[in-house]
Amino acid sequence: MTRADHSAEPLPVICVLGAFSSGTSAIAGYIAKAGAYSCPPHFVLNDPRAPHSLAPVELRRQCCAVIDERTLRKTGDLAAFERWLSQWLRDQSAQARAAGCHHLVIKHPLLMALVPSIARTCNAQWVMVTRPLSQIEQTRNRRRWHPALGEQGAKALYPLAFSSLVALEQTYLTVSFPAFRRAPAMRASLLQWLDLSPDAARLEAAEAWMR
Repeated sequence: MTRADHSAEPLPVICVLGAFSSGTSAIAGYIAKAGAYSCPPHFVLNDPRAPHSLAPVELRRQCCAVIDERTLRKTGDLAAFERWLSQWLRDQSAQARAAGCHHLVIKHPLLMALVPSIARTCNAQWVMVTRPLSQIEQTRNRRRWHPALGEQGAKALYPLAFSSLVALEQTYLTVSFPAFRRAPAMRASLLQWLDLSPDAARLEAAEAWMR
């Protein structure tokens, strides 16, 4: 008998959910610095203060192919998205293993509208990032983004994601972005919940990311 080859299996997936300008980039970056693989290359924001979106370019493209960013309406084939996502997660897992990582971390605001598809594709760990709507809107205004990418979109995306998670009986962790920035203990609790045990160098890099 031969042993099963587990190298082709997808790694555990950490899915960071949150509206546009809610702080998901910072939290996904923290998780990545602590040892998860963030599936580069990432989409670069037109924002000198925070250009690192941590949203994988190909994942963003596929999300936008099935969900319109401005209307949040379904525009594509969800079954095709799920087939693509399944293979993509396997491909990214191979790259993660080569980089010495044991988890994937993925994020994009439109994932909030795709919770059922993600749940059908992988057994994700869900991290829901929250931020006061007034702060989300303030960041949107600073970036001069479309209104749908601020408070308006957040009011639609959060109920959609929460209702999907509850209906699918998914366990998730809610993280307040402002509190996360302030509280090292909260950051440590997140890593523990995700079963991430960074060494001293990775933990220092993660903490530096949040400064």
